[in-house]
Amino acid sequence: MSALRILRNKIRERLSTEHFGVELFCRGLYLFLFLKILASWPLISTVLSYASVNVSGWGNLLFAPLHVLKLSAPIFMIASLLITGMAVFMRLNYILASIIFWISISLSKLLIPVLNGSDLVLNLFLLMAILIPVFPRLNGRQAPDYQKFISAFCVLLVKLEIALIYFLSGYDKLITPSWRTGASVFSVSNLDFFSNPVFSVTLSNGSAVFIAWLIIVFELAFPVLVWLPTLRKKILLIGILFHLVIIVFLGLLDFGLLMIISYAIFMPVGEKRNSDFSLFKTESVTG
Repeated sequence: MSALRILRNKIRERLSTEHFGVELFCRGLYLFLFLKILASWPLISTVLSYASVNVSGWGNLLFAPLHVLKLSAPIFMIASLLITGMAVFMRLNYILASIIFWISISLSKLLIPVLNGSDLVLNLFLLMAILIPVFPRLNGRQAPDYQKFISAFCVLLVKLEIALIYFLSGYDKLITPSWRTGASVFSVSNLDFFSNPVFSVTLSNGSAVFIAWLIIVFELAFPVLVWLPTLRKKILLIGILFHLVIIVFLGLLDFGLLMIISYAIFMPVGEKRNSDFSLFKTESVTG
């Protein structure tokens, strides 16, 4: 059997497993953090020149990776890249997920002057992702069942968090006069620092009002429609297009990409073949 056929069969097998969407969500977060670390590297020296990294009390434990940064910034960045890079391919587990979250919040502490909403959402998702794996399995007759219950509960929390992000954003726009009149969209389309000169557009007042209400309706509809199996794929596809438009026209790459990655957790459940959330493990479960 050729290598290409083996790879195709492996991908097909993973697509049919029960937890593929959850796997893709977690590994997508790790890959996003990897790229975030890579993109942040040139900023480290600039940030450190304006503000030193000071932690005290419980912060010494919570942001312990930053002590490595004090010794050598390149070592901190290389180690973070290696760990997050390996996490993309290794079996999901509690220990690795905890270390990834530890690295992420430490990086956020370091880059406070340049943080944005995507960093906060990423840390929230990574916190929930600590308890999503079910490996290593705990001892005891009912321990695996408890692990699966906690994992499923955390997956539900992440879904609720995503729905809440859209609802709060849509509700805030709905009660804001400048959004209802389209003034906010018109202002955003004319910003110099949030724009892509290659895809610059000029909106009329009518177009601005139409786009504003389109956004409001989408953000308020998403938290409802995403739970309906018959409409889930459609609303997720609309969401992908929505964030791609923001990325292209406003250049806001990180938040849009993070939200698109988060959609993976809504992927429908398929045939159950493996409950360890492993990318490469394929042995069957017999009772």
